[in-house]
Amino acid sequence: MLIGYHYFSPDTKPEVITGYFQQLENILDTNNTRVILLGDFNAPGFNWENETPISSCHYYSKLKGDSIYTSTCFLGLWQCVEAVDIINMFDPVFANFTQLKYVAADSGLVAPDIYHPPLNIDVLLPNVNSNLNCEFSYQNFAAGNYALLYNILSTYDWSSVYETSSVDVAVASLSVALRSAMEQVIPCGYRYKSKYPHWFSYTLRYYITKKNCFHRRFKKKPSDCFYGRFAYYRKLVKNTIKSDRLRWLKSLDNNLKSQPQHFWKYVSNFRKHRSGFIHLEVGGTHLVQPEAVADAFARHFQSVYNNHCSKDIHPLSPSSEFLSLAPISDADVCKAFKRLKPSKSVGLDDIPGFVIKGGAGILTHIFNLSLEPQCFHTAWKESAVVPVFKRGNHAAVTNQRPISILSNFSKLFEFIIHDHVSHFAEFNCNQHGFTRTKYTVTNLVTFLYFSTS
Repeated sequence: MLIGYHYFSPDTKPEVITGYFQQLENILDTNNTRVILLGDFNAPGFNWENETPISSCHYYSKLKGDSIYTSTCFLGLWQCVEAVDIINMFDPVFANFTQLKYVAADSGLVAPDIYHPPLNIDVLLPNVNSNLNCEFSYQNFAAGNYALLYNILSTYDWSSVYETSSVDVAVASLSVALRSAMEQVIPCGYRYKSKYPHWFSYTLRYYITKKNCFHRRFKKKPSDCFYGRFAYYRKLVKNTIKSDRLRWLKSLDNNLKSQPQHFWKYVSNFRKHRSGFIHLEVGGTHLVQPEAVADAFARHFQSVYNNHCSKDIHPLSPSSEFLSLAPISDADVCKAFKRLKPSKSVGLDDIPGFVIKGGAGILTHIFNLSLEPQCFHTAWKESAVVPVFKRGNHAAVTNQRPISILSNFSKLFEFIIHDHVSHFAEFNCNQHGFTRTKYTVTNLVTFLYFSTS
């Protein structure tokens, strides 16, 4: 809570008061903070009940009172103290919350001044979350201190991991260490609901608030003064909208190479907007509930493969070939790290690839621990299955294909094992199957070149 005490002498110029309150408008965040403004404002002749100056007040007093009232309305503050003479009250109290109670002070040695009444103000402060307008919170990876993160992981005591022979226990200890380090160095960010487009500048939002303020005052008490101020800010809003939009479009053009995602976000605004819910039609039944939709996808994806092994397996002829796997080294893990793309989605553990790079040494031990008993950790087998539309009717579940989002630990292990065993499947240099940088297109080009030469 912020409490501001003020004193303006009677000879203070109106432009000084106006400039001061404009600074308050730029500094104070009354949406997330409780604010109380009190003191001797010396603005006689302003009726705080009707929110207008009286006709007989001095011109300077009218300007002072109007400036104070306009700024307090902009900040969402209201005058919450009653007095005997509301017209000539010099000591108003402005606040943006209702948990405030005032009582007259005990009588002192001298009679109280009706223009400066002594008050006792009680403020009730319940425990309220400051992020009332927060839409959701997230981990702000862009603001993380990764030098500190890697330092924490490099100095972490991994003795319990090296001493255990259980893969599950080692992986659980690794996850706890990574999450603890992430909580220390990666702050939480909050996305707030905004009623304005993201390209609206601060100046434009200020003009809109001013326009709405004078429009409310004109509706409450019509006058040429209020309408003139409303029309003035309305014109500023229209002109600023044009200039802000033009500047935003120019920035999209200038930053097309460096920030192409902003351009495609702009293009997506012209597409037909679909609701965030998935609607499916299965067997003539229209499914809308998330649980029913998820079950329908699960049944369909499970039906496209057979998880039952055939019992009639012909015995293989004895062979002397043996596929041996060399122990995984730190160099193998570092090489696999280079193939992890930081922009890719994370698995169910919510641990990105650039975070687990700090635990390369302990990962080498855990991967080798998995090779000895030929056991892969259960949690690393789990993945998030996302349906991706192929073509045809969006409501048909058969027109969706599953995409599995694995954990980054699983991807690392896959990269390393692939490098260890891929050379066993390479028979000659003209092979195009299961070979890096060679695929069906290169096979076709090679065949055409051989046929025509």
